[in-house]
This record gives sequence, C-alpha cells and structure tokens, in this order.
Amino acid sequence: MLYLGIDLGGTNIAAGIVDDKGRILRKDSTPTILSRPIEEIVGDMAELCRRLVKEEGLTMDDIAAIGLGSPGTVDNKNGVIVYSNNIPMKNIPMRKMLEEHFPGKPINLENDANAAAYGEYIVNGNNAESFTEALTPQAASLVISHSYPAASHAPAARTAAGSRMHRLLR
Repeated sequence: MLYLGIDLGGTNIAAGIVDDKGRILRKDSTPTILSRPIEEIVGDMAELCRRLVKEEGLTMDDIAAIGLGSPGTVDNKNGVIVYSNNIPMKNIPMRKMLEEHFPGKPINLENDANAAAYGEYIVNGNNAESFTEALTPQAASLVISHSYPAASHAPAARTAAGSRMHRLLR
C-alpha cells in the first residue's frame, strides 16, 4: 500500500509518497507563504501531492490514505486544526478542505511532533532515534513503554505517511 504524507510547516510544505514499510518513494516541498489565505495553502498542499503522484507514475487510486502533520493543537476526530502558533490557523476544518481535493481518501491529521514520534516508533521500533528525532522548535513528543497518546485516534497505516514524512522531509 502507498500513502501520501504532508508536513505543513511555517516555512515549507513538504510532501512525499511512502510505502507501508515507511520507505520514501518520492518527496518534494514548496514554500508555505503565510501571507495568504489558508485555502491557497491547502491548494498548494494538494497540488504538490498530485504532482508527486504523477511524477511517480501513479494515480490517486494507488494511494490508500493521506496523513498530515501540522504544528499546533489538532483535533483528529473532528478533522480540525484548533490552533497553531506559527501558522495563522484557528478552528480550520482541514480534513474537509483536503477532502475537497481528494474525495473518498481517508485523511488523518496529527500534531507534527506527535506524528513524528509515532512514525519513528512504527517504522524504526523502540530505539534512541525514535525519541530524539521527534523534536520541533515548538513541541516534543515521546513514545514510552509502547504507549502513544494519540494511538487510539490514528491507526498506524494511515498515520505512517504523515508521521515519517515530518522527520525525513526536514
């Protein structure tokens, strides 16, 4: 199975295609440009993903799900970015906005540091790298004793895309 992972950052939007083992098949980034409406930023996320899929010789039918790591407080259950301290977002219905570009695709949202920690844990197992790489300037997250705070909200396969991408695309 193949997944799209998106890392929404204050400077860049990074995205990539990963397989179910966390291997990156293709990745790229584009500037976020914060001085514009969030709809345009989401449009750039979607365009970057579509371009990567095309360059890899795939179609969206080949993509099982999409994962997005975003700074700030993320409500994955309702698909909302509640607040971000470095991107002007408050109560943004991000899942709904992405579903307009990718109808029918499961879309998982997670805080970027949590996504990074969980992705490292799933892909690399319980090792030191899993813990040290899950740090961003604004947040940190750990997986302790095989327990992850958001694990019940984010199945491993769907989270792996956004999770692994955060660390690897920086």
